[in-house]
Amino acid sequence: MGIKQAQCVIKAFSAYIDKLYRKSRHTAYINVGAGDLYFDRELFKRYKRNHVYAVGLAYKDMDSEDKRIHKYHYFGGNGSKVG
Repeated sequence: MGIKQAQCVIKAFSAYIDKLYRKSRHTAYINVGAGDLYFDRELFKRYKRNHVYAVGLAYKDMDSEDKRIHKYHYFGGNGSKVG
């Protein structure tokens, strides 16, 4: 997903996400097949308290500088946390 697509998805779901964000100081979500995290980074621009549990095949080689991103490597039905 590219930045423009991520922005469109966030805009489309903003009313729902805004409601969740107002209700809880500790909002977290799962992004399966998160790839390069464009969506997550765009979401963090608007919702600064959110955390993501990102699941993807390439995460054994990727490092997250953002403490709000918790990466999990997915391989053959067995998820394992990276980093």
